Amino acid sequence: MSELSSAHFDPMNDVARPRAAYEQTTEERNALTREELLPVNIEVPAAVIAVMGRADEILAMRPRAMDEFKKFDVSWFDKLHPYALAMWHAHTKYLTASSPPEQLPAALQGLVRTHGIFYTDLQALVARELLNGELLAGMRGTKSHQYIPHDVFLMAEVARSHWNVIEGKTALTMAELNTAEADAHRVAVMLSEREQAPQNHAAAREQWQRAFTLFIRCYKQVVRAVRFIDEENLDSIVPQIYAVRGPAKKKGQPELPGSGDPIELAPAPGATAPAAIPAAPTAAVAPGMPGADPFIRSPQ
Repeated sequence: MSELSSAHFDPMNDVARPRAAYEQTTEERNALTREELLPVNIEVPAAVIAVMGRADEILAMRPRAMDEFKKFDVSWFDKLHPYALAMWHAHTKYLTASSPPEQLPAALQGLVRTHGIFYTDLQALVARELLNGELLAGMRGTKSHQYIPHDVFLMAEVARSHWNVIEGKTALTMAELNTAEADAHRVAVMLSEREQAPQNHAAAREQWQRAFTLFIRCYKQVVRAVRFIDEENLDSIVPQIYAVRGPAKKKGQPELPGSGDPIELAPAPGATAPAAIPAAPTAAVAPGMPGADPFIRSPQ
């Protein structure tokens, strides 16, 4: 994961690394139980940029952590930046799933117009007995948006299959048929995506929260280690993401997910609320023994 851990993250142009990190951490995200998921209570984009901007400083503490602690898992240092990038990608996917398909109304309106033109032209051919009206018996009408792509496909196929008969006797052109079929396919896909939007939104939201949980657990372990090693310089090594805030929101601008109050995933039936990360053991255990806190130095 060395490439994913490197600094110099450019969110405007670097889309490959977040996607790669997201895909590489899929198994870890899905291994989390719903009870383990934590509420997203930070501004994700600002936090990711802050952490990635300190990549070199954070990774420089890894050798010191290896020297100081015998039982501390130093892989937390390796995972922090890939987890941050994965969270960035999950956040982007969640925002996309939260946005309505803005192009659907215009595309649907255009297809309705095509539907009317095709129907008028084909009915004129039927009236002139150049086409059999029964060929259009399968049309479903315009009572439902779902029927419109079907009807346009049907009318285009009827015209195409009888082109040797109607060519030159109709205003329809082969280019119109090709365009209509492409538009009908595009609208059909948009309508299908709109129907699936609630499920897609819920799935994206859960993956967003899973990515956050992986990141925040890792972040807390890194902060804990760096605080023990060099508490005086902690803030200059690891950014305090809970204090990170993005640009001021313009008046009237909607609140984005992850920039306001904590958003919690509804627990499964019978499940308890999301659990916090267990605290370090409080029982007195001798340094170096099983169960001992790795952040306690052995007596000299």
